[in-house]
Amino acid sequence: VYYGYDVADGITIAPGETFSRSVVIFTQGEEQTCGSFVPGNGTNADTEVCPGTCVRIGAEATDNCSEATVTLVDSSAGAPPCVGNPCDVTFPDAGTYFYTWEAVDSNGNSTTCISTINVFDTGMCNQPPSCSAGGPYTAPCREAMVDGATAEDLDGDALTYEWSSPDPNVIIEPAFGDIPGVPPGAGPQPVPPALVTLSPDVPPCAYEATLILTVTDTSGESSSCETTVLFDDTEPPTLAGMGGATLCSWPPNHHYVCVPAEDLDILVTDSCTEPVWRLEDCVSNQPDEAPVDDSDFNGDGNFTDDCVVSPDGSMVCFRSERAGSGDEAQEGREYTLRITARDECGNESEPLPALTITIAHDQSPEAREGCLDPTKVGLKHRDPFPWDVEIDDSDGGGGDGDGDGDGDGDTGDGGDGDGDGDGDGDGDLDDGR
Repeated sequence: VYYGYDVADGITIAPGETFSRSVVIFTQGEEQTCGSFVPGNGTNADTEVCPGTCVRIGAEATDNCSEATVTLVDSSAGAPPCVGNPCDVTFPDAGTYFYTWEAVDSNGNSTTCISTINVFDTGMCNQPPSCSAGGPYTAPCREAMVDGATAEDLDGDALTYEWSSPDPNVIIEPAFGDIPGVPPGAGPQPVPPALVTLSPDVPPCAYEATLILTVTDTSGESSSCETTVLFDDTEPPTLAGMGGATLCSWPPNHHYVCVPAEDLDILVTDSCTEPVWRLEDCVSNQPDEAPVDDSDFNGDGNFTDDCVVSPDGSMVCFRSERAGSGDEAQEGREYTLRITARDECGNESEPLPALTITIAHDQSPEAREGCLDPTKVGLKHRDPFPWDVEIDDSDGGGGDGDGDGDGDGDTGDGGDGDGDGDGDGDGDLDDGR
């Protein structure tokens, strides 16, 4: 078709002249290729997936004359959100979901297409695994064995597992591993045991930590479950022994011998934390002041408070004396020094007998060997304690048939001296005292 020129028109051209006209030729369909008359066509797409499947959704557009842009303009009710082009969307629930895309060229021409996602169980869909972390677990100190966890995959897939904790003070070993595949429907399978350890920097005193178990199947689907472990030391310390020999004192001159707790070298142990201890009290196998009812003890002087522990438990002062007469007195006097021990969690022991202090009845060399001499290291009975607490001995020394008057002179059988001379002599006592 020719426009702007009709062959029937007559044109006279003088010799040597020229004449020209524009001729526009439109070929069939040319206006559809680059013109603005006919919009492009969109092609819809649809797919079928199993519940829980992650689907990549998107659209592309081409234009013969210019660049085209594609935008998601609509989606059906309940469709999971799609952000970007393409976008990855997981469809947890069965149903049909629509996503509408629009393509626009530089001239504003547009077209649309629809992505349709059909989500349903075909009977061949993978099913994600499940797990139970077991517990809650408890530990008497810093270590707990986590051995009650299970995992299940209805498809029978082999699984991998991984333990983790948001608590940086907790270490789990082994933290990951494999669970072999089993026939479908075989039920929950045990997760291998793991040892959970609390950092030594944290006291295990009612300390609770969260543990997370994650199991993953061969399709990459996973699930997680949680439990707790309680690290709680509830046991008090125990007595381990004493590093030195049993204490003894001679002569029995009623003087105090005071010993700091740090010199006693008493050892306590705790299964979990570092323990400390203090002197609690001191118990004698003879009465402070004899005689007493139902006892034949006698001849120990007129003094009380024979064994005293300082208020802060840091020192003990024991009186170097014993009953001089009576059948039960022949074995000498024993003071039992008791302590209490406490750990970092506040667990405190009952008073524990930690040390025996002896004052022999007689002065045999075997009984005196290695004993402390109150004459040299002791306090006289009227002196105040080192912690400035004075004793009540207003009666003074003497009386009651005690051969151990402070002068400790030689006496006959039963004729105990009453004098309070505070002498330092070491007199001999007759047998039976």
